[in-house]
Amino acid sequence: MAGEFEELYTSAFGRLVGQLFLVTGDLYEAEEVVQEAFTRAAGRWSRLCDYDLPELWVRRVAINLATDGRRRG
Repeated sequence: MAGEFEELYTSAFGRLVGQLFLVTGDLYEAEEVVQEAFTRAAGRWSRLCDYDLPELWVRRVAINLATDGRRRG
């Protein structure tokens, strides 16, 4: 199960950072929100591993983090 998470992280991190860069306009912020989303996913992996596409959950969380940060910032 941990191997599946690592595989997801390895295959999706760069892609998600690229997508979030389009949302944030800042590479550092994109990396930060994607990393935080993966941190949250790791804590919920026992449930997320059953999702058809857990990457979509990670992306949604990262987008929420980015947009929440803009509202506060």
